[in-house]
Amino acid sequence: MAAGVFALLLSANDRLSVRDVQHLVTRTSRNSGICGQTWKENSAGFRVSDYCGFGLLDAGELTAVATNWSCVPEQVSCIVRSDGTRTSIPQRGEVHTSITVQDSCVVNYLEHVFLTVRITFPHRGHLRIRLTSPGGTISDIVPGRATDMEPDLEWTFMTLHHWGESAVGPWRLSVQNTHPHLSSTGDLETWSLRLLGTETDPSRSGTGICNTQSLDSDNIECTTNPCQNGGICTESIPTGYKCHCRSGYTGDNCAIGCHIQYPNFPADNFAIYDNRCHWLSTDTKGIRYPAAKEFCESRAGRLITVKTSAKQNWLTDFINKNGDSKVQLYWIGLDDRQRENHFMWSDGTTFNGNQQPRNNRNRRDCVHVNVDGSFDWAVVPCKRFRNFVCEMVTEVQTRE
Repeated sequence: MAAGVFALLLSANDRLSVRDVQHLVTRTSRNSGICGQTWKENSAGFRVSDYCGFGLLDAGELTAVATNWSCVPEQVSCIVRSDGTRTSIPQRGEVHTSITVQDSCVVNYLEHVFLTVRITFPHRGHLRIRLTSPGGTISDIVPGRATDMEPDLEWTFMTLHHWGESAVGPWRLSVQNTHPHLSSTGDLETWSLRLLGTETDPSRSGTGICNTQSLDSDNIECTTNPCQNGGICTESIPTGYKCHCRSGYTGDNCAIGCHIQYPNFPADNFAIYDNRCHWLSTDTKGIRYPAAKEFCESRAGRLITVKTSAKQNWLTDFINKNGDSKVQLYWIGLDDRQRENHFMWSDGTTFNGNQQPRNNRNRRDCVHVNVDGSFDWAVVPCKRFRNFVCEMVTEVQTRE
């Protein structure tokens, strides 16, 4: 029946994308007279149920709204992670922990929320896991499964109950042992959120003409798989397609790769920011500052410069996505080795931040950053071992 409704929907507007259809369903479904008292209203005004989702499809309303539906904006995402501190799960009661999403995250209208947890516990089915959004909406991620006696839990869950809400603010995770009489305890080791949505209101965007191909039509451009190096092809007007490149690749067809331009790096741990390739070291032992500086400069790069808050946020996200979660300290290209308390960037410019890095003693000449969420800078002895990020001197080639 649902397939027939969606066929009718596409006959009313054959330019709808999958995300357009999802937005239409959430806005037009009927939720009165079904599923009893299981409904809750989130802070964006959407009514959702653990048993009935957003409700029953309303074919008439769905097609009526679809006729003049404006294409939803481009999807954006944010990823936030816990600080890596283990949280004990007691025999009785409920443990609570939180992650705060900063204003730099532009997901103002949520679509999908992905929760990834790693938990050690004797019987994973005896755990109840709930996620509370900044707007106060509670998602019962795992209600508990008494017959699941397998140990530990490492999984990614998805919830739609926060549809339309803002991602910014504190997200609270609670974990409870539903069988306290068994005297079981464990640890919540890590957890993270991947938040997908839009920056602008989907119901008020666009011109009424969606800029994507229809759900049931073959896109000739994407069918030919023009995107290289693992790039993902999506439909786009007027070019016919758009390639979404993996980290470290660029160009219309993702044919330009940092590891191709800079083959002397031992691994393909690149990303591109401000049209420059950046490479992340992943050796958990790290190296001393002079060795890190030499490593980068011998490969046409330099230790990374971090002169804006935007680049600082990008660097944190880059490391958190690609680095070892146990490694928190990284060298950046900032030191006062030439003259005490006169800090210079690796590109030869003078540091002019509002505050100098902490330098409580003389002869602490090199700067590292802590990417645990605080992003504190500190001046420490250059002989310490840290990981690092190289920034290429020249801009990436843009012509394929």
